[in-house]
Amino acid sequence: MKKGLKTLIGGIVIFILFAFALPVAIIAPMVNSDSEDAPFLVPGEHLVDVENEGKYYLWHEFRTIHDGKSYNRPEELPHGIEFSIKTAEGETLPFVAGRGASSSNGKSSKTRVGYVEVSRPETLTISVSGNTEPLVFSFSESISLKMFGTIMGGILVSVIGAFSGIGVTIWGIIKMVKSPNPPALSS
Repeated sequence: MKKGLKTLIGGIVIFILFAFALPVAIIAPMVNSDSEDAPFLVPGEHLVDVENEGKYYLWHEFRTIHDGKSYNRPEELPHGIEFSIKTAEGETLPFVAGRGASSSNGKSSKTRVGYVEVSRPETLTISVSGNTEPLVFSFSESISLKMFGTIMGGILVSVIGAFSGIGVTIWGIIKMVKSPNPPALSS
């Protein structure tokens, strides 16, 4: 085996791992993750335990299966629906209504109804009222900053690793070029 060939192959493997495999390994679980609490039916009340402070979204799961029953509702909410999110002490958190984000995966489609800012871990009561057929909602922590940080960190590690792979590959090529040719076998 020619001197430097193992280094060349190692550099190519390092480049492939860091340029392609690592980004997929970092991003795929985030895209497929289910960061939300269990869906619940409204109108009605639902208790949810919030573990971290931050922004939490209320979602309308308009196309989903919940407790063995399929729900295929319009994306828009019916007129007259009212929302209230209260702390354990009865304080009503300011609810900021706003659509804009939608999400679909193989099992459901949902659209954002709005959000609240939570200042400490606690149990919240989500109340949804109005004259409507049963709808499926869910409540989840915002993961956008966490996702952005993970993606940027993954990109940084991937770039450094990919350039390291390129460097090792070049080193292997240089070793191969500088190495003397092995003597020919005589018969």
